[in-house]
Parts: sequence; C-alpha cells; structure tokens
Amino acid sequence: MIEPKYYHARVIILIDEYDVPLKAAYEASRDHHNTYYQNMTSFLRSVLLSALKDNEYLERAVFTGCLRIAKESIFTGMNNFHVYSLMDPVSAVDFGFTQEEMDETLRYYHLEKDSPLIKEWYDGYSFGGVDIYNPWSTFQYLFNVLYGGVHQP
Repeated sequence: MIEPKYYHARVIILIDEYDVPLKAAYEASRDHHNTYYQNMTSFLRSVLLSALKDNEYLERAVFTGCLRIAKESIFTGMNNFHVYSLMDPVSAVDFGFTQEEMDETLRYYHLEKDSPLIKEWYDGYSFGGVDIYNPWSTFQYLFNVLYGGVHQP
C-alpha cells in the first residue's frame, strides 16, 4: 500500500457486492456438480487474507452484499471484524443521506425549494428506523439540475 508512505494515513478498503462471485459460483457448482464454489471460496479467502489480515496500513474494510457474512466462509482466519446489518441503528446512517445531510446539501446549492420533490422521489429507505435518501439518485438529480437545468426526477 503506497498511500501511507506519501499521505501518512491508513487506507480504507471498500468492496461492494462481495457476494456476487460466491453466488454465481454456488449456482454453477449446483447446476454442473463441480467444485467451482469451493475454488472461488478458497480464492476469495486468499485474496482477502492477503489484503486485510495484519495489514498495518489498513484503517478498516467495508463490505456490502446481500448474503450474510459467515465467519466460517471466506472470512476464516480473520479476527477483529464486526458484522452490521442495515437494520442495526449503529450503521443505519452510513448507507445513504440523512434528512439533515440532504438539507445541508440543498442549502449549499441554493436548492431548498426542491426539498419536497426530492423527499417524495428519493427518501425511500428506512434503515434501523432512520429514513435515508438514495445517494446515487440524489446525486443524479443534483447533476441534472446544476448542469442541465432540469428540476425533475
């Protein structure tokens, strides 16, 4: 990891949809009675152990996926990790924009008048009892307004 040498900061590794290759391998193994799933599990475990275990330059790693993380699968051999669900209040605000963050963003761009429309269209998630805005959709909306003058979803 070269970043700490130049920036004097530890890195954060983000892995989205970590479970997609596992699911595909599982389905292929099931349909064709082969060892693809075992091979994929072994491969991912090896890669993750190399990147994460005892890495002095790593601040943390964040995985997202639909399958529940099992400590006995690709994460065997790793310690000091916690599994959080979107339903856990401690992590609820980490997976989108809260109302406060959305209000602050709209104030920054002088778009407070668009708040009701954005709330109607993009405030569709509730994680751990917290209403959350979809980041990708809200950024697309802001981009369309700021660079195209279009104030519609």
